[in-house]
Amino acid sequence: MFLLDPRSYFMVFDIYLPLIPVPRGFHVISLAFVLFLMMHRWNAKPLQVRRLLIASSIAIVPLYLFGSAADEIRALSFMFMPLYLAGFHTVQSLYVESDERHRVLSPWHVA
Repeated sequence: MFLLDPRSYFMVFDIYLPLIPVPRGFHVISLAFVLFLMMHRWNAKPLQVRRLLIASSIAIVPLYLFGSAADEIRALSFMFMPLYLAGFHTVQSLYVESDERHRVLSPWHVA
């Protein structure tokens, strides 16, 4: 029921200081960030990472939906490693693209 309620995707809490909201586990911002890291250039990611992410999603997400507490993101901990690998691949590819663009646009670039 928690995941079916649209308000649960906009919940925040003040863990550090009052009046400084921090998004909860299933906040729209957090989900968008994780989806971007996971899906950016999906076909360029190594095949092993893609298969590991798909297999862990198939195994863990149904268990999470049927047996975990609301907003308990730690129950998805077996998916963290594939998500980290996919995220690191995305970040690395973005840095390489940025570096290549910088080299091409830089007036100090020596061929």
